[in-house]
Amino acid sequence: MLKIRNLGLYFIYGIVLRFVLRVIIGIHPKNQPNWPKKGPFIIVANHNSHMDTMAIMSMIPIHLIGSTHPVAAADYFGKSAWQFYFSKNFINAILIKRKKDNEGPNPIELMSKFIEKKHSLIIFPEGSRGEPQKLQEFKKGIGILLEKYPNVPYIPVYLKGMGQILPKGERLIVPFNASIIWGNPTLVKGQTSEEITKEIELEVLALTS
Repeated sequence: MLKIRNLGLYFIYGIVLRFVLRVIIGIHPKNQPNWPKKGPFIIVANHNSHMDTMAIMSMIPIHLIGSTHPVAAADYFGKSAWQFYFSKNFINAILIKRKKDNEGPNPIELMSKFIEKKHSLIIFPEGSRGEPQKLQEFKKGIGILLEKYPNVPYIPVYLKGMGQILPKGERLIVPFNASIIWGNPTLVKGQTSEEITKEIELEVLALTS
């Protein structure tokens, strides 16, 4: 079942969406990173559109797609049984809760289980879609995770123009010349979660220049 699902993900992201997003919509990669041969690694990006996840997944090497998981909000992408099934099986997402309460698994513990299995993550540390090309302050979850796993590399990504393709609150996709600007895999230098969070935020921001 897992092999069949991975083949489906390879087809969706590695062939169909890779063609549609690059050729029809106009999203192009810049500065492709020196990809690790295998995981775990953590892709860290800014967030302006629901198109962000699909764009990133379509740009990573095909052999890494099945073991790479976007981290998404359970209260949005898992509101119904159908949305939950689609997010898990067609987006390959890990659904986490955004509200702090005592129900359900702890987000850091849940992401840690995937890292321990040598799977990789895509995280949007802003927490929600912001204004196009305006970086919000990163939440410290990424810092807590990488403080726990300092030997796991992170790959900074800056998404430019994605908010024009599928703006927040809109459902119509509009072709636009957008780009995904990649940094290279990097190990954290900070010692605390706060230092690490700020360090990664600055690395993503540096890709805008």
